[in-house]
Amino acid sequence: MNRSYHLVKLIAFFLLSALAFTQTNPRRKKSTSEGAVCPLSLSQVQKSVEAFDKIADVFLLEPRCFNCHGGVNPYFEGIAPQRGSGPYTSPHAHGGGKMDPPVEDPYTGKITSKGTDCESCHDDMAPKTNGSPSKWRMPEGDDRFLGEDERSLCRHMKSTFQEIKDFIGHLKDDNGIDNFVGTAFKGNRGLTASAQEKSFKLEPPARVTHAGLIGLGNNWGASTGGEFKGDTECGCAEPDPPRYAIRLSQSNIISLAGIQRTTIMKPVDIPITFEDDGSFTGDADAAYESSGSGAGCAQQSTIRSKLHVSGQATEQYQKNFMHLELEYQSPLAGTFSLECPDDPNGNSSVQANFPMMNLKAFFDLQGKSSELINRNDDSTPGIISNMSLQIIDLNNPPR
Repeated sequence: MNRSYHLVKLIAFFLLSALAFTQTNPRRKKSTSEGAVCPLSLSQVQKSVEAFDKIADVFLLEPRCFNCHGGVNPYFEGIAPQRGSGPYTSPHAHGGGKMDPPVEDPYTGKITSKGTDCESCHDDMAPKTNGSPSKWRMPEGDDRFLGEDERSLCRHMKSTFQEIKDFIGHLKDDNGIDNFVGTAFKGNRGLTASAQEKSFKLEPPARVTHAGLIGLGNNWGASTGGEFKGDTECGCAEPDPPRYAIRLSQSNIISLAGIQRTTIMKPVDIPITFEDDGSFTGDADAAYESSGSGAGCAQQSTIRSKLHVSGQATEQYQKNFMHLELEYQSPLAGTFSLECPDDPNGNSSVQANFPMMNLKAFFDLQGKSSELINRNDDSTPGIISNMSLQIIDLNNPPR
């Protein structure tokens, strides 16, 4: 029994342990876009940011938009200062003076006093899509733009509307609800003739027409393939590339007749890059450190392999699926140290490259940041294999 024979046996057991991971894991359930990876290419992210900045200019700088989203606080006389509690900031005074707010019972949540009737003045709004009257109302806390910039406002819109069609619907006619957008371009602030002062004049948005605003919304949607993609951050800011990696680690324990061997691959991050169609690729080098004994020889080795990942991600509202293929590429490069009692030369070391069939493992995931798959396999008698695979957000890596 010569040294080459021992070496071949050890290589064979390494390959056998790697093959344990070529099975396909069960398909994951669909979920929402919360925490989803951003499957946009760098050019798509840049186009999305540029497209939304034009929308943000309208939302934050046009009084008809900004004032309806918290720029005016009618429950405060004059301009409301910034406070930790109490009335929210109001950069502009309410033209009708201070109004009485509705009063809510703190225990039951029921309205005990309706406060000032806004419609006594704001009763000339653009009608709803179905022709019925629109009703003036104050923005909810989540609908205010105070303190927002382009980046936070983009996240705000994505978290509010979930899908681009709903955002476009808001720009058209508030999705058929109370037509504040139509009223904004009407320019009358919804005021009835009796509530209009002598100096009153129509003041629709000056930066864009209604059709132009809808066009800006469509351009934003087109920049990411016609749908909102990924989490609320996706397409709203330009991260340092690459943003994501696949983190892989493995261990194998072989305990067969006359053979004991432990192999460990420490965690390796495989950075991935997305294309416009949601496909992705990535490459990295991995090192398997092993030690053990077999056929009368003590053995230590380092086996190096090139890892390649590829796949496709669909990350939309309630459509979250990420198919990933992990490939161990040939050849393997190994350094083996053997100590065999029957070897007259004593300790020996061998370096060699070993051609092999490329091995693949397949994974179906939701595509969530920090999503983790732990796979344990003991189906082959005498071999226990463990693999950990995780999606890593390189901007916010797990601790």
